[in-house]
Amino acid sequence: MERARTTLLLLLVVGLASMTVVAAVDSGAAATGAQAPAVVAAGETVCSSCEKCPCGCSPLAGAWVAKLSCEPSSKSSSWMDETIIQTFKFAPVNEGCTKFVVNSQATTRLAKVGKLWPDACDQTEFVGVACKDEWKDMKLTAISYGVKRCVSTSHAGGLVAGASGEITTTEITTTTKCPTTTDEIVFIAVMTAKIEIPESCLECDSTGKYNPDPKSSDKDDKYPTTDDKYTGECLEPKELKATIFVACFDAAQDADCDGFPDYKCDEAVLCVRCETCLKRVELMEPCDEDSKSFVACLAACENVDTMATGRTFIKVDEAKQNIDVVVTVKDLKDVKKAACQIDGADVLVVFTDSKDGACDGLLTCAKFTAKDFVGSLKGKKLADFLKALEEGKVTVVISTKASDKGEICGTVEDP
Repeated sequence: MERARTTLLLLLVVGLASMTVVAAVDSGAAATGAQAPAVVAAGETVCSSCEKCPCGCSPLAGAWVAKLSCEPSSKSSSWMDETIIQTFKFAPVNEGCTKFVVNSQATTRLAKVGKLWPDACDQTEFVGVACKDEWKDMKLTAISYGVKRCVSTSHAGGLVAGASGEITTTEITTTTKCPTTTDEIVFIAVMTAKIEIPESCLECDSTGKYNPDPKSSDKDDKYPTTDDKYTGECLEPKELKATIFVACFDAAQDADCDGFPDYKCDEAVLCVRCETCLKRVELMEPCDEDSKSFVACLAACENVDTMATGRTFIKVDEAKQNIDVVVTVKDLKDVKKAACQIDGADVLVVFTDSKDGACDGLLTCAKFTAKDFVGSLKGKKLADFLKALEEGKVTVVISTKASDKGEICGTVEDP
């Protein structure tokens, strides 16, 4: 209970620290009459009134997406590699940018976790901190919980990892009953990671370029002296390398019910290592709400025996005079062409690059204009194609080596 109270106080202090930083920055700007930083292009940050560029910490701030390619820490495991898409959000909580609050979540969890704890129908978001580790890198620790969304029941035992790494069931005796609501914690996941900050973002000169010697006074290179203030722009990286470990503990390994496992990392039920590259979430223009979207569900064409399927998405933007086409397929082989047809003849060819072998997933994602029309629509306007789509006269046909006239087909409809 004392540990839980300490954790709560720590979270409160961190929250107050972040509020203090914001207040200090705001009051400083008001006192000096400084103007708010100008909006700059994505991937850049403006540094003003500072002796050296804070790129060593600022690149981490913001939202990131990572594709985690994970494998068990134990090479003896027969478990296959697995890929998970995970999001990360870093928010600085102190003026020196050496500490960040971390929020991270994924749309799915490791398959092995689902097998070890089948009762956990949900997993909470990872929440934790990232702190400056070595002279440039950041060290991350965050925690998440596997939750059973139903009436809670007490644990009679749990899963533990033996010295050789094998997973066994054992009785875990405890006289403490954790206070619960209708949501029961089934497992605890602890994420630790090391995020590499590129050397080129540690020191910047007044032009925004990397300066390995920030004290240099070489006027030709325009490096600032010790008396200079940085007024240029620092380029932030769009990608950061990271090594991530996820250790999973059975809930019964938290005997004192403080939300943290009472065992060391090597006593976790499961531990996996993920090598990844965090990619920054860039600002994007909003999609045009006036555009019109259509879809075609593709299946075997007439008199064709195939189990292949597919979908075609078509978006028509009259304001920009563009046609966006996305085609996905499943269990298709040796694709030759994909086209939109009217009355059995091509009017817009969306894919012509022959693709030998199996094709499962994205076939093409392309943009077209009225200049790309052929057949009966050649020389016509975008509005003519849009009218045909709205009237259900357009069919998508994908031909293969085995079925030259079309293996899978589908009529375009307004969803």
